[in-house]
Amino acid sequence: MEKKYIIFLQKKSIRKNGKSVRRRGMSHFRRVTIFDLDRTLIRGNASMLFFRYLQKRLDLSFGMMFASLSYFFRHQYMNLSLNQLHSEVFQLYLHSRPKSLLTNNIPGFLKELLPKTLYIPAILQLRTAQQMGHYTLILSNSPDFIVEPIAKYLKVDYWKGTQYMVDKEGCFDKIGFVLDGPAKAQVLRQVCRELNIDRIDTTVYSDSIHDLELLEISGTPVVVNPDRKLRLISEQKNWHVI
Repeated sequence: MEKKYIIFLQKKSIRKNGKSVRRRGMSHFRRVTIFDLDRTLIRGNASMLFFRYLQKRLDLSFGMMFASLSYFFRHQYMNLSLNQLHSEVFQLYLHSRPKSLLTNNIPGFLKELLPKTLYIPAILQLRTAQQMGHYTLILSNSPDFIVEPIAKYLKVDYWKGTQYMVDKEGCFDKIGFVLDGPAKAQVLRQVCRELNIDRIDTTVYSDSIHDLELLEISGTPVVVNPDRKLRLISEQKNWHVI
């Protein structure tokens, strides 16, 4: 399983879910700061926000919206796993549909809705980390085609999301992998190895109990809008909450 999450970091470029992006030299970074996306950098779930935007633009049925909300509810409160959530939504709504149908609407989504949903306390922490020269990342279990434009909008150094793969016709074909909590923790370990940075010099911001391992292995865990379980743990461990 480890091969799925290896990050290839080179001196002047990094790979982002299979795409190379030119970056400055890597050796000068002394700290790593990682942010979850949903309910951390933004107030809400990126996938649901984007789907609501599409519902208005593409005149999607109320039934589709209701079904999506029901899957999300089952994940939050009825033990539907992240893998099951992605699989159900992918097969029902995305399989065999053109990826361009969604990506063509992302610029409008970024312009119209994203600025209104940013969670300012976390955004200020991101801007501070960037100004201090930290290596900044967004690690999210949301689909990669949603995470990528938000990551570029926020100008982070690296991003990774759940991989939704397409066939040769550009239609959604299968889920490559789901970026769950343990996978995020593995990304942090790999980044630290590649940048030669000790984990004590890392900071992680997240809202979810699913990211507990990621928070625990970081030098400075920060809890953002925590769910009930994570709030209890953060109180026990005396973690900072924003």
